[in-house]
Amino acid sequence: MTTVSNDALLGLLPVRPEVTVPAYVRTSFRHWVDADGDCQDTRVEVLVRDDRSGTSRGCRVRTGRWVSWLDGRTATSSRTLDVDHLVALGEAWDSGASVWDASRRESFANDLGFVWSLQAVSSSVNRSKSDRDPAEWLPSGQVRCVYVSRWMQVKYRWGLAVDPVERAALAGVLAGPCGGESVVLPPVVPGGPATEDAPPTPLAPLPGNVSAGGAAPSVRPGAFCSPLGATGSSFSGGTYVCAPGDGDERNRWRPR
Repeated sequence: MTTVSNDALLGLLPVRPEVTVPAYVRTSFRHWVDADGDCQDTRVEVLVRDDRSGTSRGCRVRTGRWVSWLDGRTATSSRTLDVDHLVALGEAWDSGASVWDASRRESFANDLGFVWSLQAVSSSVNRSKSDRDPAEWLPSGQVRCVYVSRWMQVKYRWGLAVDPVERAALAGVLAGPCGGESVVLPPVVPGGPATEDAPPTPLAPLPGNVSAGGAAPSVRPGAFCSPLGATGSSFSGGTYVCAPGDGDERNRWRPR
């Protein structure tokens, strides 16, 4: 189990413009499926898992008690819930899934192997979110930090890229304490396309934004860092060094 900061996790995501040709078609992602043949398809599996009453069972789930983490609403009828792909199918398509085969897209659309890939949420907040990325939509309140952290975890898990505008939006939410909060890296799903455009799987992420070579591909100025003396560049191209400053003995990314 590898733990990194949110800032470091952002640094592990490949940055590429979105690819919108060929255009996204929802039927490219087969869902919901009953992968284990127990009569409960993926949607029902999530409803049962997230039911706080503990009474959901059987092939169909109609009642229970669910708390939608994106807006805090409580539901007792499954009819008022959507099972949300945190990284929407259309967003996944534009971020790298367009070159996947049908089997990998089906696995993504029915991912029960990482709890935050799929969540039961209120239909209203899910439809407000739609297929937009964090540059276009964010939940309100303190849940924003958790939201972008989980968003990055899903993209890391599946080797999906972030586009430059999306990355800037993520960095904006991570500014301050959020960026330094710890997160456990989810297991990476193997079997991505072996192409030049496919993002490499990071092997040994290090604390802060430091790469295995000692230089950060991108840093957030002022964020905590390690090791002392590491260098890197900001998203805008400025050069920074990991060092203490006057009146602040903690190591931060400071202008070189």
